[in-house]
Amino acid sequence: MPVTTAIIQARMGSTRLPGKVAMLLGDRPVLAHVIERCCHAGKVEQVIVATTGLPEDDRVVQIARDNNVGFYRGSEDDVLSRYYHAARRFQADPIVRITADCPLLDPSLIDRVIQLKEETGADYASNTVERTFPRGVDVSVFSFATLEKMHQLAKESWQREHVTPFIKDNPHMFSRANLSAWGRLRRPDLRITIDTEEDLMLIRAIYHFLGKRSFQLENIIALLEEQPWLPYINRHIRQKGENSPP
Repeated sequence: MPVTTAIIQARMGSTRLPGKVAMLLGDRPVLAHVIERCCHAGKVEQVIVATTGLPEDDRVVQIARDNNVGFYRGSEDDVLSRYYHAARRFQADPIVRITADCPLLDPSLIDRVIQLKEETGADYASNTVERTFPRGVDVSVFSFATLEKMHQLAKESWQREHVTPFIKDNPHMFSRANLSAWGRLRRPDLRITIDTEEDLMLIRAIYHFLGKRSFQLENIIALLEEQPWLPYINRHIRQKGENSPP
């Protein structure tokens, strides 16, 4: 039977910070934190890691095993294909797309985006169609049928090296729904993802100050408001492919 599945795309070969998914955050790898937060989402029934067949990604597989989740090894460059075959093997439907560089992901946001997909029936539901949340808590949800359609029709390399660009390129083919931030969570200016050494420094500082695993996005934003010097650690960092699709 199809199950609601969070598929975390992860590999060691990051261009800006190689090996970042295995770097320690507290006493555990970054990827382990991402897995744990996905597992805490009430609407997620299964969590798997989609990585590559490269020897260097044996470490990614080991982290998945250590955290008792499944894994799939596929193409290094054709991430859309990797995602599709992972979803097919694990009977994932709908699919919750997560990236491994977001260890501060809020489980409650995962649940809200899944609920948005259920309530609207949209082909693609996300909290990034219009960015209102901080970068680093990104969630996208789509059906297996939508993923299969992308896999079959996407031909250009830029449509396959990420999972969802084909949706952005073809708005007439897919309906979309966006979860907008509310209250103090509306901070698109904040960056709490890991792509550089400075990003990692900030997130390590957040873990140092909050000192526990179960904190949520509201706690993070409250901390950054109380300690306004913290966001300056990575404020100068620009996201790779800043204008890329969701």
